[in-house]
Amino acid sequence: TTLVSATKSLPYSDLLKSDKGWEMLAGQNSVSDDSLILKSDSGKEGATANLNGTTQWSDYIYTASIDWNSGSDIRLLARVQDKDNFAWCDFRNETILVGETVKGVSQTLESIPNQINFIYPNVYLGVSVNGSIISCYGGARLTATSNKLDENLIRGGVGISVSDDMDRSVLAKLNSMDVFPISSGGD
Repeated sequence: TTLVSATKSLPYSDLLKSDKGWEMLAGQNSVSDDSLILKSDSGKEGATANLNGTTQWSDYIYTASIDWNSGSDIRLLARVQDKDNFAWCDFRNETILVGETVKGVSQTLESIPNQINFIYPNVYLGVSVNGSIISCYGGARLTATSNKLDENLIRGGVGISVSDDMDRSVLAKLNSMDVFPISSGGD
């Protein structure tokens, strides 16, 4: 697995034809049928996967085409350093949450009413991180942002999570993803 875990550079795209280094952290996940399948019988536990070889990424936009079959929320993870340190955009029917998990403690930075009418099951979501700013996108539309990202989250990779507040089983399929660097202008 040294090839799939090797450091990845930006820009990065994955059509999920094969496993290019997805680390399965929770749930019964696999790469098959041209997608990363995230599923769990326990919605509280959910299903989570991170892309190995991306921890040195800094400022970027991460977009994902997802079949959201079941589960109350999908999180796109950014600046993932490990299971206890990452930023996130949490997409739900009613709200979009912007947050971070630092040293295992999760904190919501912003909570915005969801004004996007998702057409299920296929949704197109995104998250960007640039310095201390994290922004969430539903389709091409900016939905929520915060400029309060913890200073310890300056670098890190990408991931995805699906869960359910009512502990129902969850299923989502990541069909493709792209990550593009954001340049900071003067550097």
